[in-house]
Amino acid sequence: MNQDPELPQWLRIENKLCIPSKSNKFLQKNINSLNHTISHFNQPKVIANSINSSWAELINVLVMVLIIVNIRNLLLLWLMGVVFLYQFIKLPNRQIIAFIKSLLKITAFSVTISLPSILIANSLLSALIWTAKIILIIGMVQIFRHRTTWAELLRGLRQLHISNTFVLTLDITIKYSHVLSSYLQQMLQAIQLRTCGNPPHVFLLASQLLGRMYLMSRSDALELYNAMILRGYSSKSISKEKMKFSWADCRLLSLDAILIFICCYLGGTF
Repeated sequence: MNQDPELPQWLRIENKLCIPSKSNKFLQKNINSLNHTISHFNQPKVIANSINSSWAELINVLVMVLIIVNIRNLLLLWLMGVVFLYQFIKLPNRQIIAFIKSLLKITAFSVTISLPSILIANSLLSALIWTAKIILIIGMVQIFRHRTTWAELLRGLRQLHISNTFVLTLDITIKYSHVLSSYLQQMLQAIQLRTCGNPPHVFLLASQLLGRMYLMSRSDALELYNAMILRGYSSKSISKEKMKFSWADCRLLSLDAILIFICCYLGGTF
């Protein structure tokens, strides 16, 4: 019987690849950061069903933020806290945990950035009020995010007769930021696999990635521009969104009007 030929000795030797422990940190750290950034572009998995129109929700969150920024009365601050808690309990149960996590993370970051202003406050009460205002503003914006999708936000802007050019630019910017972030993440993962976790010099790698990202974004922008020309795009051709008004919108705007009146009536210092 014919025996199978034996492999040479040099093919039977197992060579273990030793990867330096510090070589993978740069790529892995940037990949994790991109994963975190891309997750912010995605809408929450559960969106609360709102009976209000998109434009009314947008006006409501803008009024709430402006009132909180200009609060100069403790009673009004307490009242805005009650309004925030009322809107918070209306969220679905599956959203509450995600809402609390995002609120704590963004609040911790915002308080850290605003720490010098908090420390130089005249008194402890002023510092606590400043922190409470930050929490309320972030909470109102997060509630709006969990109740309104990106498409509904754009619809609300069009219903408020915002410039179509501005709305389109905003839409394209967000979408292409997500596309470019995903492309950069794929490039980093490819580099990590091809170099076995031992990337080239950091500055050389960063310059190469920036060059590739610029060329890709320029190519995509030209393709989008040519596609818009071929389809006969013009700002006047966009169908205008009709503003719908319901009793729910009336109640929401009435609440905003009452809060504005109370804010003007209770004006003064702490």
